[in-house]
Amino acid sequence: MEKEINEKDGNLEAIEYKAPTRTNITSCILIDDWNVAKQYGISWSDALTFGIRFLAAEQDDGAYPECKLQTKLEKTVKQRNAYMQEASALRDLQEAEGEAEEEVTAATTEEDLKNVFGGLIE
Repeated sequence: MEKEINEKDGNLEAIEYKAPTRTNITSCILIDDWNVAKQYGISWSDALTFGIRFLAAEQDDGAYPECKLQTKLEKTVKQRNAYMQEASALRDLQEAEGEAEEEVTAATTEEDLKNVFGGLIE
C-alpha cells in the first residue's frame, strides 16, 4: 500500500492509503520457464517485479533486492574464507613442525655421534 500524504495547513497527520497503481502488459516467455514458475508457485507479477528491480540495481550499482541467492552467496563466501584461514594455519603449523624436527634431528645426530665414538670426533 502506498501512502498519500495530504498536507493541510502544515498538518501532516492526515494520511490516506490508496492501492498501488498497476498496469497490464503482454509478454512472452519460454514454456519451460512458465512450467517452472507453475511448479514452484511463483506468480508472474512477482517474478517480473523482482527481475526489473534486480536489473535496475545492476545498472545503477545499487542495492540488490533481498533474495535467498544473495544470502547463500554471502554464507558461501564466509565459509570459503574460514576454510582458507584454516588451511593457512595448518600450513604454518606444518612448516613450524618441520623446522622443529630439523633442529631436533641435527641435535640428536651430534649427540649420537659423541655417544658412539666416545668424543673422539669433534
